[in-house]
Amino acid sequence: MTDPTEALLDAIRRGDAERANELLEEDRTLAVEETPEGMPLVLASVYHGQPEIADLLLRHGAPLDPFTAAALGRTDRLEVMLDRDEAHLERRSPDGWTPLHLAAYFGRRDTAAMLIDRGADLRARSENEMENEPLHAAAAGGSAGVVELLVERGAEVNSEAKGVTALDLACGRKDDRMVRFLVDHGAHRARKGSGS
Repeated sequence: MTDPTEALLDAIRRGDAERANELLEEDRTLAVEETPEGMPLVLASVYHGQPEIADLLLRHGAPLDPFTAAALGRTDRLEVMLDRDEAHLERRSPDGWTPLHLAAYFGRRDTAAMLIDRGADLRARSENEMENEPLHAAAAGGSAGVVELLVERGAEVNSEAKGVTALDLACGRKDDRMVRFLVDHGAHRARKGSGS
């Protein structure tokens, strides 16, 4: 017999909202389960590009944490969390991201702006193998609007993560708007052999 949590995770990976709903209707406690790596299923749904399933999980009782709120662009809810505990600004998700990294990657410009206004660190490094900053996350996610916001608010345009700059990421995505903006703001490609 298939483990219900694994079945739900499989539905998330396949984007099968109907099956996810069936499983949650059968057992509402599944909404609070985690992946084998300790990631809440609701955040895993966002990572798999399934915001509809994330909403299903939330409706079935999954808690909305600061990381999921940032990734989904739930700015108002995230502000309430920060009012209760400002330390959420610098906490890390199970896989090492700050809320600003997640808002940046998923293109949540309003959420990112609010986090910056509240004092989020533009130079915060992720605590994972990427060791990148929110600007790298925005560029990797193809979020030109958030790249612009971060640079305009003071992000270091030539900061390197594992020898890669935001401009390297924008060029890799062939994102002309992002490339033009970064170059206009003094960005350059990483020099081979340089550190972060």
